[in-house]
Order: sequence, then C-alpha cells, then structure tokens
Amino acid sequence: MTNVISFDRVADIYDSTRSLPPEIMDEVVEALAWNFEKKGCRSILDAGVGTGRFASPLQNQGFTVIGIDISPAMLARARTKLVRNLAFGDLRRMPFRDESFDASLFIHVFHLIREVHQGLAELKRVSRKALFSVVAIFPPQVSLTDLYEKRLLESGWPEIHPGLHERDLVKVIPPTETESIVTYTEERAADDALRLLDQRVYSSLWEVPDELHGNIMAELRTQYAGKTLKSTRELQICVWDKDRI
Repeated sequence: MTNVISFDRVADIYDSTRSLPPEIMDEVVEALAWNFEKKGCRSILDAGVGTGRFASPLQNQGFTVIGIDISPAMLARARTKLVRNLAFGDLRRMPFRDESFDASLFIHVFHLIREVHQGLAELKRVSRKALFSVVAIFPPQVSLTDLYEKRLLESGWPEIHPGLHERDLVKVIPPTETESIVTYTEERAADDALRLLDQRVYSSLWEVPDELHGNIMAELRTQYAGKTLKSTRELQICVWDKDRI
C-alpha cells in the first residue's frame, strides 16, 4: 500500500496557516453540531483529525469525538487542545470495528490519499449513519497557490495531489444533502501569500526541486509582490447517508 502524506513537518505552523477566521469557525462548528443532532449522531470519528481544529470545539459541544491521524506531531498538537480520544493510524485501514461511530467527519484530507474509494469504504464501514464534510467552494479568482501548481503542471511535474479535494469529490460522489453555511471574503497582502509559498508550507510544494521552485517563485514575485489579493469562498456542509455511498 502506498504511503499517505504526513504533516509532521508543518505541525507547529498548521493552525496559523490553515485556520478559518474565528467568527467563521464558530458558524461552521454550530452548523456541524446542528447537522449531527439532526441525524441523531453523538459519536463522531474525525478522520484526519490533525491538530484538533474541529475535534476540540465539537468535543466542547458535548459530542464524543475520536480522532485518527497518520501524523504523530499533529496528534501531539491536538493533545495540547485537550482533545481526549486520539489514535495513530491510516484511514484507509483503520483499527476500529464495523459501525463503531454514529458518523464520520473528514475535512481537507482526501486530496492526500491516492486510494480515495478505499478511504471512503473504510469510513462507511466504521459509521452507522452518515459521512460529513465541510467543503470550500471558490469562484474564479486569483490564487497564488493555484498559479504555482499550474506552473508545476506546465513544467511537466508529475503529480500535485495524489487524491481528490473534497470540492472535486462531491462531483464524483454527489452528497445526499448539501447546506451552504457562509460565504465570506478576505483581503490579504500578496507578500504574505508569497512568503508561505516560499516556505513550502503546503504539501504540494514539498518535493519540488529547488531550482524549479525558485523559478516559479521569481515569476510570481514579479507579477504580484506588493499587491493586495481578495479571496472569496463558500463553505458548505455535505452529508452522505451511509446507504447512498
């Protein structure tokens, strides 16, 4: 079995580079909690729990959350947030019995896994009722990460993401239910986005050769240094009833 991508190398900076604005995060957690309650789900597997960004507030809402991740460093960060039930493991072959949980939650994880259908089959196996995800939908806009990855493809780089982003997964396996939570726009300095790309905080950049990385960064700096970028996204909760997968 091929390896999944471990986030050990960015565990210390993951929250600062991936977190939602606090007020948006609160809305997402409340919407998740409401949807779990609607389906009668109290025990939740957080597959790819990472630093516990969602497990911690859901646990504080009274749900029994069990998190699994392949990165020991990310699990260690989750423990600092007092996330109680954590397991080291690969979600393509999990150490849980059939129907151990009411539901499974997966967020920003399947683009890292080549065997997407195997992972989904495992989530279905360990869940009694449904699978949930929070999916980000982006309208056409300037994204320096997307531009970087486009240049990689143009250069002949063989692979960017082994699996599917959740926003692409929903096109392959349509959810039973989709609920829009919030649409919001952020402004940020392009220099901040360039700095994160140059530091290779995203997994798609980790194996890029230094020379190719430097060439792409030089192009992006020439075009965008000193500018301000706007980013709009719609966050949706997607639900797959177990018997529909």
